[in-house]
Amino acid sequence: MGESSSNKWVKAKGANMEVGDHVLVKIIAHDDGKHKLADKYEEELYDITESRRENIPVFRLKGVESGILHIFNRNHLCKR
Repeated sequence: MGESSSNKWVKAKGANMEVGDHVLVKIIAHDDGKHKLADKYEEELYDITESRRENIPVFRLKGVESGILHIFNRNHLCKR
């Protein structure tokens, strides 16, 4: 456990997400049974329509196919 392990996360950065980007939403609660091999993200693509604040990673999303509106934190999104 040398210097490399202590500086492991120094250069780690989150994905920059902006209005207009396509994202996938993480499945937070699986239906039932084992889900080790299950998909981790929903199949529907979402567009980022609004960033709540510049310094807070919370986004308003709109489904491309369904048109449903959601609000999610960046931790539950995957940039496409």
